[in-house]
Amino acid sequence: MNDTGLGSIGDVTFETSNMMIRTFQQFTSSRSAKYTDHDVINQKPVSEFTGLELDEKEFEITLDGSLGLDPQEEVTKLREMQESGEPYRVILFGEICGDYTIRSIEEEYRHTLCNRPLIIKLTLTIKEYISTVPSEAQMKMRQEELKRGDTGKGGPKRLPGSVEPRQERNMEPAIDPVNRMPL
Repeated sequence: MNDTGLGSIGDVTFETSNMMIRTFQQFTSSRSAKYTDHDVINQKPVSEFTGLELDEKEFEITLDGSLGLDPQEEVTKLREMQESGEPYRVILFGEICGDYTIRSIEEEYRHTLCNRPLIIKLTLTIKEYISTVPSEAQMKMRQEELKRGDTGKGGPKRLPGSVEPRQERNMEPAIDPVNRMPL
């Protein structure tokens, strides 16, 4: 059998070879967008796209001691990765997906032999990790947009059903400075 690498999370490699099988059976990936809905009197709300959510991936992994690895050792390694809180580079199907953190590990112990797990089924959930914070200039630009009321496409002053702000009128009569008479 040829070595086949399906991908990796940090230094945990999903692979099949004539010596070991460490791979996943189920894989799901989800992406979503964020929207804010602005209420409009007597009309449906207006939606504003505000960005993307972090990507999330889920794996179902069966760790089988008869296939060349120690299931308990593998679970311990994944737990340590999760508990570290560190992001790990994820590569799947030959593509670099980016940095991810391990958010949850569900463990199901299927078979044990002499008080030692022989087969453990895991469900591993990882979430994209973004380490950069907007620069000071980007944050200042966003604050200026908010001050102007320009919060995105159209801005709140241009939502359907909104009215232009009323201007205050000066009710005092204008006085001619020369003869002190009302104009």
